[in-house]
Amino acid sequence: MDIPLVAVVATILHCISRLFIKPHFSPLKHLPSPKQGSLLLRLIHEPKVSEIETWMGEPPHRGLIRYMGVFNQERIYVASPAGAQELLSLNAYKTIKPKLQWILANNIAGHGLLIQEGDQHRQARKRFNPVFGPAQIKKWFPTIWNLAIDAVDLPPQHIKREPFAPHGVVGIIELVSAASIDIIGRFGFSTEFQTLQRITSGQSTKGSPYPDMLALLVQTGHFTHRDYRVKSDRLP
Repeated sequence: MDIPLVAVVATILHCISRLFIKPHFSPLKHLPSPKQGSLLLRLIHEPKVSEIETWMGEPPHRGLIRYMGVFNQERIYVASPAGAQELLSLNAYKTIKPKLQWILANNIAGHGLLIQEGDQHRQARKRFNPVFGPAQIKKWFPTIWNLAIDAVDLPPQHIKREPFAPHGVVGIIELVSAASIDIIGRFGFSTEFQTLQRITSGQSTKGSPYPDMLALLVQTGHFTHRDYRVKSDRLP
C-alpha cells in the first residue's frame, strides 16, 4: 500500500467534506442566508462589515443571519438588539470566541480580561469590579463627561476632512477611539495623551497614542510579559 498516496487522498476527501458537504448538514442551515455569489468566490473571501450591513435588509430574519466566510466556514450574524443582549449580557458565558480570533487577540492584547472565558473571566472581572464601582465612577464622572463633550464638538471639523463626507457617510471610529484613549489616560494613569487635541489640530492619531500608552504601562509596572497588574497606588 502506498501510504503517501493514501494520505493525500484522505486529505483531499477531508477538505471536500469540510468545505462543500459539512455546511449542508449544519444544524443552523434553517436560518436565513443572503446571496453570496459563487462557491469558489466564497472560498477566498471573508465578507466585510459593509457587506454584512446590507444583508440586514435582504433576507427576512428574526435576529439571526447565517452566512459563509473564508474557506466556506459558517458564520452567524446577530442582527437585532435583543439578540445582541442575549449574546453579550444575558448568556455571555454560553458562547466562546472562535479559535483563530482568540489566538490573534491573545497575541495582541495578552491573556487578560478581553479574551478570558468562563470561570477565568468571572474571577478576573470580580478583581476589577472595585475599581469600576459606583463610588469610583461617580468621582471620575466629571472628567469622563468633559472628554465626551470635547468629542461631540469635533465632528464638524472631522467631517470636512473625511473623504466620504460628500457621499453622506462619515466614519467616527477615530473620534471614539481618541476619546476612549484620553479617558483611559486620565482615569487609569492620571496622564494626558491629548489624542483629541491631535485631531483638533489636524494631526493623525493612527498609532501615535499606543506607543505612549504601552511605554507608560511598562514604566509603571502595569504591563510585564503579557500580564496586566493593577497597583493599588495607581488606582483612582
